[in-house]
Amino acid sequence: MNIGILWKSGSSEGWIDTFSISDFKKDCINELYIHPVISKGEKSTFAACIKTVQGSHVCLDYRPFPITNEHEDILLGIVEFKIDVKKKKISKFTWQDINSSIIEEVDYQQTSPSRKPKIPQRIYNLLACEDIDKLDFRVLNAQ
Repeated sequence: MNIGILWKSGSSEGWIDTFSISDFKKDCINELYIHPVISKGEKSTFAACIKTVQGSHVCLDYRPFPITNEHEDILLGIVEFKIDVKKKKISKFTWQDINSSIIEEVDYQQTSPSRKPKIPQRIYNLLACEDIDKLDFRVLNAQ
């Protein structure tokens, strides 16, 4: 089952982040995660991030992949939200831009995308250019 977040404000207005509910069923820390994003023009692009799941709290950190994400027109920063996997419901959706210390609540609408495109080889090629071994990932505590 897919779940989507339609951004209703800011510079990502009109974009839809698409996730699989099953990707948030198990706790994990600092796991590579790639998911499709449908742009305003209905074109699918892909975002690379580091995923941390602690219970119902999810943190997606896009900062470690500047080459990949900027190439795909994805903003760098941190998304956090609560997810109820059984009810397939997302809440408390926030964004923190890479250039800001302010955590903003996001105006969003939950959607149910029918498609989840396969990750193309070009994304893996871009990821190969990233030097993530030198980065120190932060692990957020569940709020």
